[in-house]
Amino acid sequence: MIFFLWKFIGLFGGAGPKFYQFETSHGCADSWIWHFLMLNNIAPWEAPDYCIEESWYIANDFWYMIAGLHLLEKFRTNRNMFFALSIMLSAFCLIIQSISIFQNSFSASYLTYNDEYWTIYFKKPFCHFHSYNMGVLLGCSYYKYKYQEYKKGSRIQSMLKNMKEQNMTGGLCVVLGILIQFIILIINSAVNNHPDIGVVGSMFYLLLSRPIYIVGFSLMVMPLIL
Repeated sequence: MIFFLWKFIGLFGGAGPKFYQFETSHGCADSWIWHFLMLNNIAPWEAPDYCIEESWYIANDFWYMIAGLHLLEKFRTNRNMFFALSIMLSAFCLIIQSISIFQNSFSASYLTYNDEYWTIYFKKPFCHFHSYNMGVLLGCSYYKYKYQEYKKGSRIQSMLKNMKEQNMTGGLCVVLGILIQFIILIINSAVNNHPDIGVVGSMFYLLLSRPIYIVGFSLMVMPLIL
């Protein structure tokens, strides 16, 4: 796809009033190697990449898959190491996030689309890893609950058991999950419309909004899955 975009679409592509600029503006000649190595989510670090710009997410997913396979292997062979490694990876990403937020004037608003938030923060793997990691943890907990022996004292297994067996608990989890998601969406709308929320506000919003949203989504879907 990159090769077609780079070498052929200029020959067979559109004829709009700005299409003559396409061949010199996409930048694939400079960044194709980063896409090939699945490193276009971190390189170039401070400059936007217009060679299939949306593919930053493919690179993120690729490295999340590598991390996820390693975590699953630890889940199979050493449960303590699995949880320790999950916590360490999330802590490492939180540290990088915090440093990036403190060193830069980020604004998570689409009204300030051209600021550094979109080039050195949003597309980076450390920004989205927590949500993926929470999915891995929840999936492993579900597998353990469904296919392995139930153990008293396991908080997650007890919570899943209550979700499944108690209609009231399951219903409350669904309602609470939907409420949490709506609150995050309302906060997101407010941040978009009032982007100058300060360093402290940006810190809380950028670090916590996505994980909290995933908590709400998990509370909503798990009773339905169970």
